[in-house]
Amino acid sequence: MAGRRAQGFEDILPQALDVNMKLVLAAGVQLSANADTSDLVEEKPFVITAHGRCRPEAGCVMGDSKLAFRGPLKETKREGEITKELRVTAEVSSSAASSAREMTDARVIAALTKSGRGGPAKTEELLSEPVPLVSLRQELTVFDYKFTMTEPVRHIAATSTRVDRVPLRIVPAYTLAVEPQQDVELLGRRRAPIDVFIRVHSYSAQPGDVSIGLDAPSGWSSSPQTTLALTGEGDHYAKLTLTPPEKLAAGNYVIGAYAQRRQERFGTFSEKRETPL
Repeated sequence: MAGRRAQGFEDILPQALDVNMKLVLAAGVQLSANADTSDLVEEKPFVITAHGRCRPEAGCVMGDSKLAFRGPLKETKREGEITKELRVTAEVSSSAASSAREMTDARVIAALTKSGRGGPAKTEELLSEPVPLVSLRQELTVFDYKFTMTEPVRHIAATSTRVDRVPLRIVPAYTLAVEPQQDVELLGRRRAPIDVFIRVHSYSAQPGDVSIGLDAPSGWSSSPQTTLALTGEGDHYAKLTLTPPEKLAAGNYVIGAYAQRRQERFGTFSEKRETPL
């Protein structure tokens, strides 16, 4: 008939999702998937515990359970089944070390930013929350009708006053916070050393020595690296000094602070992982 077009996938998708949701409610489907941590770091496996149930009298059968990973994550071990307790061990792959900063600290590009072809921003950039790094995809059958239910994996963070379900994120082994974040030097005055205080937060459970230092511009001098003996997760502190040259030219100077473990350097932003002072 003129004026009518063939019904495509985009036309029936809303109706299919509506049918699936009604079946989930009718069959009393309950699905949960929680991780034992929200901060995913290399060399530290994490465990996902999943539970699921539905009403057999409603013709509901739970099928295969699969984890969908977004990013450099991989499953290493699986125990149990979804109807009792499914425990999956996963970890961050080694290739994630160099990209951890871009995936965690950098927020989604502004929604008004357009793509290279001049089109609108991607759907992910318009979401109020980031797309889950890990999702549980559970196959369900209700009276011979098969469909898949997706549940994002989150971490339950509980304190004495509140309980939150926190999304997972990939983090580097160490991050730095520096004080002061900036300093003003008046020209024509005698130079004095500047005290630089650095807080190193360790997400890694691996003990070891980490060297803390400053990358000073040409003509500036800084105290030697100091070594922190880290015993695991938590905050650690260091104090360094920075001395500007006596003949200081007007301008802006960027000083990088870093934590170094063997051949790896960690900071808070920029490709060189430096923390401007």
